[in-house]
Amino acid sequence: FKIGRQDAMKINPSCFPQTAKQPENDGWIPWSGGECPVNNLLSIQVQYREIDLGDTANAGSFRWNHTGKSSDIIAYRIIPTAAK
Repeated sequence: FKIGRQDAMKINPSCFPQTAKQPENDGWIPWSGGECPVNNLLSIQVQYREIDLGDTANAGSFRWNHTGKSSDIIAYRIIPTAAK
């Protein structure tokens, strides 16, 4: 009796480490406005209210409070930095 990869993963997912589960929501953290929630020097990516995908930059370069505009940040995620 033969089973496919997907069925095998249901039985024992550790057999396929390259298919490790992605963080929930791909690391996106919902944001409802206020002061910058992370260190200003941290590299992040943002999603705006009416733009599919926002910019990537240091957290301190964004406007974090909500003003009801399309440029309000509704979610952010931290961009991992390479180990030095």
